[in-house]
Amino acid sequence: GSVMAVPRSLSARACAALRAAVDSQRRLEADSVDGQAEHQLNLSRAALEALVGSAEAAKLWRLPTAFRARTAVARCAPAGTADPDDGGATAAAAAAA
Repeated sequence: GSVMAVPRSLSARACAALRAAVDSQRRLEADSVDGQAEHQLNLSRAALEALVGSAEAAKLWRLPTAFRARTAVARCAPAGTADPDDGGATAAAAAAA
């Protein structure tokens, strides 16, 4: 599998608002995987937009498409090549493929 890291996906203000909401409203019920607290906050699209703003939420909604595009490129690119703008994610994805 791959893990996508996108630094500065949200502005500092939006990130702080989201962290504060998770810290104050998160669910602590035990999950079904390991029986430990979930530490998650389920938000609807509207609630996320209200929390961080519609422009910031739109950045998050675009991440899955960006991930799919990066992993597709990585699988087609020769191993060890990287897009200099992606922080090495392409090379890392290619190595993991």
